[in-house]
Amino acid sequence: MQKLIWKKNKSLIKTRLKQFYDKEAKKYYETRQKERKEFQYLLSEIQSYPQKKIRILEFWCGGWRFIKHLHESYKGEIEYVGVDLSSELLKYAQQDNPQDTFICSDISEYIQSCEQESFDFVVWTSSFQHIPSYKERLFLMKHFYRILKYGGKCLMLNWAFSDRFKKKYRKQVFLARVKWLFTFWRCCPRDIYVPRKNQKGEVQERFYHLFDLQEYKNLTLYSGFTLKESIFIDKNGSLTPQESDSNSSFFVVEKNPIVE
Repeated sequence: MQKLIWKKNKSLIKTRLKQFYDKEAKKYYETRQKERKEFQYLLSEIQSYPQKKIRILEFWCGGWRFIKHLHESYKGEIEYVGVDLSSELLKYAQQDNPQDTFICSDISEYIQSCEQESFDFVVWTSSFQHIPSYKERLFLMKHFYRILKYGGKCLMLNWAFSDRFKKKYRKQVFLARVKWLFTFWRCCPRDIYVPRKNQKGEVQERFYHLFDLQEYKNLTLYSGFTLKESIFIDKNGSLTPQESDSNSSFFVVEKNPIVE
């Protein structure tokens, strides 16, 4: 019974995310054009790749700022596939990037159709944090390992559970901790529902999981990757080991051949 309830809740989380971004697509298109400072670290990983013709898969790409930045900065040849839940966001993404491929799909469904060792990079920019369970996150990581070529990398940026975040969303952080205690630790206190007003003034909640570095290490260990980077980035775009004053977490894993 509990598994059935959780399955419904997980589906509801994704449905609400899709509804939110479908309704707010025009606003996001108009206000999310500025390049993020953190992109320099993603670009550095891609530029250091030995092959100059690369194939990239980006999940929940609807913001499309990353691929725009990549086209402007990367000198090699790019074959890009972007996947997102929001068909409305993807309309704008395709409009501005007609040379790229965009697919509207649930990530966990789409990933199973990808061929083995068919991509050089898997990228998530402030989006893996919306995956609603550890089980699904690990499921995806194992598939990333399958579809990446040897030497390929999975790159992630996610929100950090910083002091600033805790202060801004103190009520939501408190409720998450209460739920954690009252369910006898069966949920995670880092699962936060962040409220956001839409253009009509209606408050909608989006699910966020705020990663700590140990969880990144666990995902690496159980999916077969080699951990290359697990660190935080502050508001100035500098790397920092401190979660408290950070803005984002930065996670890089690489698929390496097993050497005995």
